[in-house]
Amino acid sequence: MTKLKFTFSIFCFIAAISIYSCREEASSTSIPEVNIYLTDAPVDAEEVNVEILSIVIKGEETDEIELGTISGIYNLLDFQNDIDTLIASGNVTSIEQIKEVRMILGTENSIKIGGVLYPLTIPSGSESGLKLKVNLDLDDLNLVNLLIDFDACASVVETGNGSYHLKPVLKLKNKDNNEVNLSSTILDFISANYPNAEIEDTDLVMYCMDNLTQVEIKEDGNKTFLYFDANDQMIMSSVKIESSDLNTDVLNTIATSFVNAEAKDVHEVTLLNGDLNYWMEIKSDDKESEVIFDATGGIICEFNIEEEEEEEEEEDWDDLSQAVIDYIQSNYPGYELDDIDDFNFCGDQLIHVEIKDSDGNKVNLFFNQDDFVMTSEEIEYSDIPMSVTDGLGSSYPDYELEDDAYVLNTSSGNSQYLLEVETETQKLKVVLDENGSIICEFDIEEKEDNGNDPTLSQSVLDYINGNYPDAEIEKSSFVVFCLDTLLSVKMEEMDTIDFILYFDQMDNFVMSSDLINKNDVPENIDAEVELNYSEYNYNGRQEVLTDLNGNISYWLHMRDGNEEMELHLDAQGGFICSF
Repeated sequence: MTKLKFTFSIFCFIAAISIYSCREEASSTSIPEVNIYLTDAPVDAEEVNVEILSIVIKGEETDEIELGTISGIYNLLDFQNDIDTLIASGNVTSIEQIKEVRMILGTENSIKIGGVLYPLTIPSGSESGLKLKVNLDLDDLNLVNLLIDFDACASVVETGNGSYHLKPVLKLKNKDNNEVNLSSTILDFISANYPNAEIEDTDLVMYCMDNLTQVEIKEDGNKTFLYFDANDQMIMSSVKIESSDLNTDVLNTIATSFVNAEAKDVHEVTLLNGDLNYWMEIKSDDKESEVIFDATGGIICEFNIEEEEEEEEEEDWDDLSQAVIDYIQSNYPGYELDDIDDFNFCGDQLIHVEIKDSDGNKVNLFFNQDDFVMTSEEIEYSDIPMSVTDGLGSSYPDYELEDDAYVLNTSSGNSQYLLEVETETQKLKVVLDENGSIICEFDIEEKEDNGNDPTLSQSVLDYINGNYPDAEIEKSSFVVFCLDTLLSVKMEEMDTIDFILYFDQMDNFVMSSDLINKNDVPENIDAEVELNYSEYNYNGRQEVLTDLNGNISYWLHMRDGNEEMELHLDAQGGFICSF
């Protein structure tokens, strides 16, 4: 299955710990030596400075040894591309099993982005240190290399007001074979539930939108895969099966949804509630992907898609009328033809001609047969006039802006705006004038039920029927919320009231959500957004969350140009998370 790869928006670093144990069988006085190295992975930042004060290792009980540390401020970006540096070393005299490694940091930590140096706050870093649990027996070891992996996607929090916090999410790996060093929680679970099993292999994998620890065990000659979440809790198991052993429902879905598909590396997955899923790699004529099916053949999710590149066809000037060619050569001398296609604009079929200059700069022209109609230029959403976005919000209160926005400069000298929007039931393009009045909408695409909605378990259905007997289920999907993947079930009651129920991976109810327009966001929440996230605009409907204890919070969907952000604030406007 897919190896886990981390992509970081701010930074990521890896501290490499090389532990050398040099016990000689003939000598009982040999003392293991522990060396700590620091290295880094490539990141999109100019500096990431961390003040390291000391490194401490802890034994089974209260034994602790502070290593000789080369303290100072380290720019982690100096140690990229397999470059490392020794930061601590020392002899281990009283520890036979390392249970914990602790990195104690100072307060002079910072990150430089765009030429600006920001403080990087690490809670408790200078007091108790960053703790990494280890279960490493030093007996009979010659050399062990470990990697402490900072998951920056989960660890770094940007507050939105120019400050950064690091709330470390750490994993320990074997540097030599990339295996995961398992926590005592996972090891205890395996010992208790699979007492005769041997651990064959460990890995980090992606399952839908979740990052899981995969442990391959062998018991009585049979292999089983166990999967643990970020809290080291076991959530499912799987066994490999032949594709021919799949049930008819799954085989039928593969045949109808994937052209000339071949299924391989098939796993039968057993969830904690006993439900079965099927996880496999599928290669078809136009793509390779990993797909997870439920037992009825429904597609739960499809990911890691690799689209095959289409061969580009060379366009020919002969495909254009002489009048169009004359217009281009007169107004854009020296430009080359790049693309020609048809374009439906407000019910009119136009000819779209893309041209480019010698530097690769492109211009999009539109013609109605021989007559020039307009040019278009892609713009950032922050460049759309407020009158246009207000007009859009008035006509489509539950819209979300998609990734494309264009300003159209017409032959009459007026400007129009072409925006792509999405509602719960449609995707469409909308053209508005400079005052925000709708000129037309077109290319309406009804959202199809493509079978990707997850099948609801009986426990989820029982909860809904018991608490919302008069409501109807509109759709279900998996969504990311902070660091969790939740099951989202959108409900409709009395034909008009929409709300959403959220369940965790164990099908336990987590919270409900009422949908509101941006104008209904409370003043204190709106003021907090304006103060700390002024570069962002509200994007579509917003959500008021109510958890099991009745606590209210706000899930805000934001956009800055083409960049989207989800923001979770409490009822007082306090920051909870962003993602």
